[in-house]
Amino acid sequence: GHSNIYNTYWYLDPTYQDPGTGYQRYITVQYSGSNIIVTPNPKGGSSVDASFDYIQSGQGFLVNNYGNAIPSITFTEADKTTGATNNDVFGQTSATSLMSIELYKNNVLADATVANFNNNFTKAIGNEDASKMMNGGENISITESNNDLSIDGLPMPSVNDVLPVRLGQLTANTTYQLKADISNFTAVGLEAYVRDNMLNTEVAAGSLISFTPTSVDVQSYKDRFSVVFKQSKVVVPVVTVKGNISVFPNPVTAKSFKVQTANIASGKYNAVMVNSFGQEVFSTLITHVEGSKTETVNMSKALSSGVYTLVLKSAEGKSVYQTEILAK
Repeated sequence: GHSNIYNTYWYLDPTYQDPGTGYQRYITVQYSGSNIIVTPNPKGGSSVDASFDYIQSGQGFLVNNYGNAIPSITFTEADKTTGATNNDVFGQTSATSLMSIELYKNNVLADATVANFNNNFTKAIGNEDASKMMNGGENISITESNNDLSIDGLPMPSVNDVLPVRLGQLTANTTYQLKADISNFTAVGLEAYVRDNMLNTEVAAGSLISFTPTSVDVQSYKDRFSVVFKQSKVVVPVVTVKGNISVFPNPVTAKSFKVQTANIASGKYNAVMVNSFGQEVFSTLITHVEGSKTETVNMSKALSSGVYTLVLKSAEGKSVYQTEILAK
């Protein structure tokens, strides 16, 4: 029971944080006759929501008294329930993804730096960043706005983003290894690579890269490496089902081509075109009658010159047939 308080309570919304300012918001829950009015309703939709009839376990809330009247509120065992709908009451942090970039000297860890990806962070220097305290020996850091950082807080990466890595105080004629540890790194649709700016090569992150600076070029290794992000490649599974397909004309020169099938089960198939980078560039649905048949595939535009793979995927999403195509 309660006395001298309004039929309203407020609580801090744990599901919302403004991505620009970081500010949160309060939810207002009011008992209005037989209705429970919620604004803004964190679940969306109508502001009348009976699921807010109960204070959740562990939830903090605010009430307001009438003027100068002394308020009171009493909870009894009879007020408790085990069957009410559960709502979030504790803060939900945005997804965080970590990448540790490690420098080894003769296969022994010498130093490391961490990129901490979270969409609440920015590329500007802020509280999410930690400056690099320089060691007496080897150093590795991430460079942001000409600052050397031990921990760099960044928004989640996008395609073509670059993470500059800085090395310092290397010993000439000594074998070093560099590794971008991605065991705690997740970014949907992205893959990370370590770029060697001196050799103009890229190696998938997670690999151990060995290098030995000479006395002549030891200083040039300072900015030799960086981490780059690229669109994930489409993995084309190995063909395991009996049957085959072929394309004509091949090379393909127009916006359409024909697919000759042999011993393929009837059904609906997605015809997916994948380029040499593993990226899907076109897909369409075809209906196939069991056996051998010629299917026509019409594209929205002609393919750029190059090598492609055509994959027929069954309606269940399993890749069952593939063939290589040239385009001119």
